[in-house]
Amino acid sequence: MRIAELLRKSKWPAFENKGYSLKRFLRGLSPTGLQQRRDKSPFVIAFGPCLWLSLSGLRCLFDLCLPIVHRIPMSLDLNILIERWFAVGWLVFGLSHLLYPAKWAALFLPLRERETGGLLLGTFNLLLGLFVILGHNVWTWSIPVIVTLAGWIMTLKSIIYLLFPRALARVMPPAERLQIGFRIAGAVAILLGALLAYDSFCRG
Repeated sequence: MRIAELLRKSKWPAFENKGYSLKRFLRGLSPTGLQQRRDKSPFVIAFGPCLWLSLSGLRCLFDLCLPIVHRIPMSLDLNILIERWFAVGWLVFGLSHLLYPAKWAALFLPLRERETGGLLLGTFNLLLGLFVILGHNVWTWSIPVIVTLAGWIMTLKSIIYLLFPRALARVMPPAERLQIGFRIAGAVAILLGALLAYDSFCRG
């Protein structure tokens, strides 16, 4: 049985002898529509307004975003898209590493003590590394080659961690040195992200 027929049989004002539409469905969930409903069940009275507000908000958001989406060039090159994604990511993560090195060290240190820490870190990095080398395997002596090198480094590190999980405990330094490492990595990430952002957004 079709959804519209089920809703008509449930005696919703929006669907009685009318075709299905989102506008009518929202009208049926509105407070006015609930007052017109013949079967005033406690569930509908309690959750109907919440559902109406949620769907109405989603509809307004869709109406606002649709003109913006239509302006986005859909023929954007995949290489440029990956470069911009890395540029923004490096800028944000680099700034976070500089501001909160102790918090990042506290996040990664438990992985050093766990037997499965290398497996966990390798799994996430492998997905990202494979995405880069399969979608951005560009070997030209220019700024975008940074992304290709980063993808291959992440992939190779992930393979080592997945095949030798305890290797993470050997390469990860103690807490104090790890905080210094995050500061250095943050500064390098900001520099690379700025170069990549200039090349992909301004020149691309």
